[in-house]
Amino acid sequence: MLKTKLFSERLKEMREEKNLSVKELGESCGTSGATISRYETGVHEPKSNMVKKLAEFFNVNPAWLMGANIDRNESMNTDEDIAYIKVAMDAKKANISPEKLAALIELLSKE
Repeated sequence: MLKTKLFSERLKEMREEKNLSVKELGESCGTSGATISRYETGVHEPKSNMVKKLAEFFNVNPAWLMGANIDRNESMNTDEDIAYIKVAMDAKKANISPEKLAALIELLSKE
């Protein structure tokens, strides 16, 4: 699941590490500084394609950026990580708890 608070904190952390303004980051990723600011304050959540752009820009794992408990530099399988992001975002929209999602994954892995 997208952990909004973690995503917001990690995005801001990465931006500040690169000494970028929200406007500069937005321009680099094809969006506005206002949008980046909304992500950092948790007002808006990015779509999966924006998460991918941000992760590629900062050279971090997109799953880490979204709040996963992994090393930020863990090797990325972009297709797999983006699939994780999409599933997590869809589960959140459907109000599926992390526990229920984990149980479903466990069930499907047994097949």
